[in-house]
Amino acid sequence: MLERYNVFTLNCIAVVYCFGSVGGSSESMNQRNRRVVAVGIMLVVSMLLGVIASGNGEREYVLFGAHSTDKKANIKTLTILYYEYLDLIASLEDQVLDQYGVAVAAYEAGEEEIVQQEPDIWETDEMFSERIAAELAEHIEATEMAWEKQILALFATIETEMDEIEKLADVTSEHLASPKIVTVSDVRFGEYQRNDRLWPVQFVFSDDLLVDICIDAVVDFAPELMEEYRVRKAIVDFDQAVKEESLRWQLSYYIRPIEFSSDDEFLLSPEFLVLLDTLMVLDSNGVVLYQQSLQAPAPLAIFTMTRELELEQTTLHPSFSVSDFPSQFRNRYYPRMRNLGLPILLTYPEMDTTAEYEADRLSAFAEPVAPPVVPKAPPAVEEVVFRISNGAEPE
Repeated sequence: MLERYNVFTLNCIAVVYCFGSVGGSSESMNQRNRRVVAVGIMLVVSMLLGVIASGNGEREYVLFGAHSTDKKANIKTLTILYYEYLDLIASLEDQVLDQYGVAVAAYEAGEEEIVQQEPDIWETDEMFSERIAAELAEHIEATEMAWEKQILALFATIETEMDEIEKLADVTSEHLASPKIVTVSDVRFGEYQRNDRLWPVQFVFSDDLLVDICIDAVVDFAPELMEEYRVRKAIVDFDQAVKEESLRWQLSYYIRPIEFSSDDEFLLSPEFLVLLDTLMVLDSNGVVLYQQSLQAPAPLAIFTMTRELELEQTTLHPSFSVSDFPSQFRNRYYPRMRNLGLPILLTYPEMDTTAEYEADRLSAFAEPVAPPVVPKAPPAVEEVVFRISNGAEPE
């Protein structure tokens, strides 16, 4: 809270100095208005940046969605809060402009009264100029203090609401970031690489949120220092389990909000990045045989929810590169995200898979892993639109 007031106070000072600096200049009233209004809007945006504020609309759903484990409900809740934040920005802008008009009138009336004075009979021209300059400086200082007091009072009217919504947004984001485990029933097998002891597979899945996601992986039977008898047994057992269709395949993913700006900085679109967390191969008893927990998360899709609460999925094609993300997102969230075009190496759960080892093992493949039987290739950008009416299920 203290940090928020510090930022706010600094912006207030910027506003009033911009206001005071035009005193006595030749700028027109419209030019002054544009300058001060622009800084006033910057003040409000800076004051609320990173804090999702909410009005009273759809409060019941927000309270439900903030504590739900349903990812759609979390996304909808953050979207409602996000757009109410934009509405609050617009409302505050109107109030700032109203108060600014009053402040301008008071400033100009005082300025006019000062500059219209005549020198006293005992004053020289130099003494008169010094007195007028001093009175104008006092008038500017008084205007600055009054303006800052007005803005602080305006901010205080939403302080409690901001605190409440900030907590709701934090809770919602925590649920959104918690991994969701998905059991994959559609797994495609590539040709077993006998000399390298690697078996390419492809996870193909959809769930209640994601649609038609394909993930390439490679099962590694012969990591460094593994005893030969264990390697042979693992290959034979895996081959038998594939034939018997007794293996279980799981993955987990989580979601992070993306703070991107559109061309109009006051019309932001809330976006949510789906990140792959783990891939696992289990036996019929649920024992993990091969896995990788990704140190650098792999982006799978981006969701955008419109103001009409339509959820749009953009599936990220394997040709998509992490470098395609704006640099401010990469630097702030994940400096080391994994590119989608690289298959994921699955090894024994007791093994630590380093990026160097994975790159070395996957170098056996001249081309990216692609099993011979592949589902319909999605386009580079594939959109799936949901209409959420009850908060969780697509129509």
